[in-house]
Amino acid sequence: IIALGSRQSNGLESDAWLVSFEKSRIAWEIAHALLLDDSNSMFRFFGAKFLYSKSQKQFFQLESDSSAKLTQMILQHIIRLSAGGAQNLEMNVCRYLCLSVATLALQSNTPGIVHDILMWLNPVVQTCPLVLLEFLIILPEEAFNRHIDVSSHFRELFVKQLTDSSQEVLTFISTLWTVAKTNERSKLLICAEKWIGITHLSANVLQSQPIYSYILQSLQSQKPEDEDNFEAAVDALLAILYNFRTSEQQILDATLPVVLSLRSLWREKMNVLAAARNENDQDIEVVNVCRVLCRLFSETAENCMNMFIDDSVSTNLPSLNQQYSEALIHQLLECAQFPYSSSDANICKMPMKFFYELSLAIHCGGSNTSEENNHHNHSYDNINGEKPVRVNGPNHSLINKYIPVFQCLLEISVTQMMIPETVMMSNIAIPDDVLDIRGAWKETVLDCSLILGGVTSTGILCKMLQMEVEACSNSHNNANTSNSTGSGGAIAARTMNYCRVESLLFGVQLVSPWLPREEDRFIAPLIEFLGQLSAASHLLHLQVTAIELYGLLSFWFESHPQQLQAVMQRLVLDLNHPQTSSAAALTLMHIMRQCSNVSGLPVAELHSHIMRLRSTFSLSLEAEIHMLEGIAVVISSPNSSGRNGQQSNPTAVAESENSFRLIVSPMLEELQAVLQTPSVQATQLVPSIDRLTAMFRYFHTEGSCVVDLLVALIPIFKQVLQVQPSEKICERICRCYKQAIRNTGGRFLPYLPAFTAHLAEQFAANPVAAFLYAASVVVGEFSSLRPRDNNPIDMTAVAECLYGMVWSMSSVFFGRFSSLEQFEQKPDVVEEYFFLMAKALQSCPTPFITSTNGAAQTVIQAAISGLALKHREAQKGVLLFFERLLQLVSYWAADSPLNIATRALVGSYGAVLLQALFTMLSGQMPAYALDENNGCISDVLWYLRKRFPADFETWFRDLLPRLSEEAQAIARQQELYQSLCDKHATQKSFGAALDRYENSCRANTC
Repeated sequence: IIALGSRQSNGLESDAWLVSFEKSRIAWEIAHALLLDDSNSMFRFFGAKFLYSKSQKQFFQLESDSSAKLTQMILQHIIRLSAGGAQNLEMNVCRYLCLSVATLALQSNTPGIVHDILMWLNPVVQTCPLVLLEFLIILPEEAFNRHIDVSSHFRELFVKQLTDSSQEVLTFISTLWTVAKTNERSKLLICAEKWIGITHLSANVLQSQPIYSYILQSLQSQKPEDEDNFEAAVDALLAILYNFRTSEQQILDATLPVVLSLRSLWREKMNVLAAARNENDQDIEVVNVCRVLCRLFSETAENCMNMFIDDSVSTNLPSLNQQYSEALIHQLLECAQFPYSSSDANICKMPMKFFYELSLAIHCGGSNTSEENNHHNHSYDNINGEKPVRVNGPNHSLINKYIPVFQCLLEISVTQMMIPETVMMSNIAIPDDVLDIRGAWKETVLDCSLILGGVTSTGILCKMLQMEVEACSNSHNNANTSNSTGSGGAIAARTMNYCRVESLLFGVQLVSPWLPREEDRFIAPLIEFLGQLSAASHLLHLQVTAIELYGLLSFWFESHPQQLQAVMQRLVLDLNHPQTSSAAALTLMHIMRQCSNVSGLPVAELHSHIMRLRSTFSLSLEAEIHMLEGIAVVISSPNSSGRNGQQSNPTAVAESENSFRLIVSPMLEELQAVLQTPSVQATQLVPSIDRLTAMFRYFHTEGSCVVDLLVALIPIFKQVLQVQPSEKICERICRCYKQAIRNTGGRFLPYLPAFTAHLAEQFAANPVAAFLYAASVVVGEFSSLRPRDNNPIDMTAVAECLYGMVWSMSSVFFGRFSSLEQFEQKPDVVEEYFFLMAKALQSCPTPFITSTNGAAQTVIQAAISGLALKHREAQKGVLLFFERLLQLVSYWAADSPLNIATRALVGSYGAVLLQALFTMLSGQMPAYALDENNGCISDVLWYLRKRFPADFETWFRDLLPRLSEEAQAIARQQELYQSLCDKHATQKSFGAALDRYENSCRANTC
């Protein structure tokens, strides 16, 4: 401990030693001795800190009767340290001791323990009541300390004990209030908030306590010097509302008038802020008060949601509740208008959660939403007029009631999303804080659209846009009239507020998914307005927003193809400018994908334009790839793919494939030309490979064109890999192979043997993960082929071909990576190898089970060794392999030779696999993937227990004595054997038991 604070020693080493020592059993005794040491307060601090940490994490080290003795010992330390009064109090030490007592009380949960502790601490009331108050604040908080390993049922029992003592505690707090100084009352309010918020006390008990009145009085008598008290009173009031919601009308009638009376304080503070010339002149204390008030209004509304959405709100509920809800709504709209340019931009975002929950509740039929719902948990992925998914259907009476509210909120959102004028006019990058605010208000616009609908929302935005245009036009007319008549001085015409225009266009972007395809009332004038924005061509952010809007309205162009020519001409011009080329390329891609069935799209001209821009280095590779994607989709043509059971059109297929060749063949020639360059670099090769990948990915045909070009490409790629075998190039080439293979299907089958041999050869020459990934794709694609046009496929021959590649790659893999140390050098290769084996087991398992020369055993042994690899993704690859292997145990009929062989093979490694997995769970090795999709410890153990129930119990019993002493103690305390071997356990409860065990072991691993 002395070394930790010494300049002459290594503090990091001391800290690491203390952390390790803290987990030992002897630390209980040493902590007690440190607390009794009067020579150094730091010793007492560490003694208390050790006790708290151990009480949280090493409770299992205590014998059954030790907890009560330890609690008594700690209480004696608290009483002794408090005897000197507040002046000599070591509050940090006492706080850790209080935390320790609370933690022990939760875990022992002896009946009456809370009452007994309060009685034992009676002496502290006389000597130092602040210590008891600190303990009372801590005690309910620890009930939900997730570092403590107790079940939810255990916590609920403890909360019941707290509830039984809550009246006694609130009486004590009320007594202290009368003698406490103003600056001491915030602690009392915090204590009240904890007990009200966590316990289940009744409304009658709460209302009978003087502290209830004191909370309301603290809000009504807010003064600048009482800021801490005011904020603590807000927290306490919110705890009351959270606890009772709208179930107790008396609570609402007492609290809501107090909350609403603070509206005047909000307006007073807003006037003060409005008088400030800029952000630097704002009084930080005023901003803090605004923040607290906004939180109070927002969370009050959230807690009283039923008051807003109950179907009977207009008839049966007391009229006062209607007044409360209307006043709160109006106040929250005021809060939402808090200027985000202030010193605290988060204030205006506070009401958003309420409006989100309100919109969701209305949309789902007026039912209340759970507190556990995350903000914007529902999907807005509604495409062009399709109605979003509903739970119970919308409540139309509530929608009509709140339409004006959400219209107002939409208008506020436009203002809050505006880019600052300095940013707009200077074309500098939008600052991160502005993007954060804009992103938050974007969600609120979506909430508004959920209630108002796409057409109404677009109509409001377009009307605001029209008003802006008319205001600017009228200003110009008035200025011209005044200046021409010479009356008075010259009048300057008002310029258009382009920041507002941009925000409105951005708003239309957001609501566009809710627009029906046939909408014509607003989109046509909007398209016309976008075409007139050339006057603001110098404003980059406005132009980019307008360009992106064209792309989001591409569904409209599909039904109005006559508008396409002018728009695409404008976008081609934008493509010429580096600052707008990326946005223009992305928008052109969206339009081409959406309108691919529209005849006459100028794809040949677009491709020629791309080539010209590429020759002058005026177009980024990313923008070019977007363009190629759109072009590939267009030239695919629905008529050439035989979709929906229609017969393919041979002429259309030929024209489509010819267009594809005209684009791709020059790419092959270009790649060959680059290869002739002396000392060719990877950066020279990547663009050509990426272009080919885009074309192979998005072009679809029933003909042989893709196969022919892929066959022609493979020798070129071989040359590339000889000249530049970097990992980056290997990844790019294998990605291109993936897209091409997925596009060819069975048509590539004649070339499969040569291609699998090619991948195996490349992996042997350069064992990088990319070739293993490509092999996984090949296995997945060709093992699932289905006969077409009455042409049978010999799947046995296909499986043999695929496994020829798999075993060849396995031979190379084990030749290069034969130890854990070598695994650790290339974890990505290990990851992809076992993903490949998992894919092989999933797709065509028979050759693996029937393999000779111990090939399968070699893979399994390597996989067990690979579990010790300290690499998340590699570990997941190994675990997925074991999942697939264990699933095979029930894949074939029980009496089939394959099933018998599989059970024998897997069962022979069951005990070893179990030990390897529990080495990870017990904290000796990292357990990265405990409960995840596609490869996790929990699923592997579950399948092991389900497939080998009797053996699992034997294996587990034999394993337990080999675990560390701490792991065995934790397993006994948690009854792990019983939980895992319970025949009635569900997969969820099985996983929860493993998770609990792993958390405790990890916390106690030295």
